[in-house]
Amino acid sequence: MGRGVRTVQRWEKALGLPVHRIGQGPRSPACAFPAELDAWLQRMAAHDGLSSRQARLLPPVSDKVQSGSAVTVSRMLVQQSAELAHRMTDATHTQRMQAASMRRAFEEMKKLLDESIRLTALQLNLQKKSAVRQLRKTQSSKTHKRAGGD
Repeated sequence: MGRGVRTVQRWEKALGLPVHRIGQGPRSPACAFPAELDAWLQRMAAHDGLSSRQARLLPPVSDKVQSGSAVTVSRMLVQQSAELAHRMTDATHTQRMQAASMRRAFEEMKKLLDESIRLTALQLNLQKKSAVRQLRKTQSSKTHKRAGGD
């Protein structure tokens, strides 16, 4: 605003400068929105109770507020906000659909992996049984040859 801290604090207290305090007390951090400040400045400049000295101390009102385009800007911002909300809703829906699709694909892959593990275990079991049979057959033939040779 181009003024000292004390001056702005005085305007806040005496003239209702739109300052938003974060916390309690006069030393707490503060913030202000440019649109609110511009509107306040316009009201103060038009206010009959200001002396010419006080009016000179106020910073100039922005051209945006003087030309009346603040309403236009506000409407445009509301429209953009609505469009963003709509796009966000669409994006959220798309994400949920993609997550559901990924979950189904994951479950299908898990089923396939479980089936592959089961088949591998069966194959290993069959190989083990075949190896045991082969070993018994070999041992049986060796025992049979010894018995026949004696």
